[in-house]
Amino acid sequence: MTKCALLIMRDQQKPWKLKVLSCYLEGQKNSMDYSIQHLWAMGTAYGSVVDTHPYGPNIIIQKEDCVGHIQGRMGKHLKILVDQNKGKKLADGKQMTGKGRLTNKLINSFQVFYGMAIRKNKGDAVAMQKNVMAILFHYSSAKEEPQHQYCPEGELSWCKWQTDKVLGTCSYRPLKNPLSPVLIEMLKPVFEKLSSLQLLKGAEKCLTQNQNESLHHVIWSCLPKGEYHSSSEIQLGVALAVGHFNEGMNNYNSKLFDEMNLKLG
Repeated sequence: MTKCALLIMRDQQKPWKLKVLSCYLEGQKNSMDYSIQHLWAMGTAYGSVVDTHPYGPNIIIQKEDCVGHIQGRMGKHLKILVDQNKGKKLADGKQMTGKGRLTNKLINSFQVFYGMAIRKNKGDAVAMQKNVMAILFHYSSAKEEPQHQYCPEGELSWCKWQTDKVLGTCSYRPLKNPLSPVLIEMLKPVFEKLSSLQLLKGAEKCLTQNQNESLHHVIWSCLPKGEYHSSSEIQLGVALAVGHFNEGMNNYNSKLFDEMNLKLG
């Protein structure tokens, strides 16, 4: 069951700071563990909530990350790596980009496969980690030296080498330009960072912020960003926005008017 918590906190520098978070309530009736997912991928919302101990000092609040935002880090990190080494020659005398090297097309492929490695192993961070590292080794595989030991096994695997192994077929075609050992060593720190269990456990449930971003739109329609709003207006505006988002504007307003004994002409 998904709930929405509206936490309005006093701040020494700003009269009021609004923290709107999506709270993901887990477990059975007797469970005392809660998870919180931010509306924003960046920011201090999570830390601010943890510091207030909203459910008491003994309640564990676990941070959940948006799987889409996590996936995007692969492309971001690799593009930064390319920029850092632009015009430089690596240990093998070649540049990082170019034929058989780290192209934009390959970066996009890495990002897609990274997202697949997370989503197809929902609930299992260890399996996610193995599948993330499989991407790098798969692209370094040569006919004389296959590197598919980390690729997902079985006939449904994205790795043709693994499906051929199960089905006895010959659909796998070795890469014409596998990544060189020098390039692999350059890329390995990025893959190791993005396959850390600490990071992947935050995306283990494969949650997204799509609903949060939709809620944002409704909130800003009630409380335009460029205008000043008092604390009372913020509380009322957010409450109305959450009601409209959860139940629809007409349905929510109808219930609200009934509660207030108001009748529209």
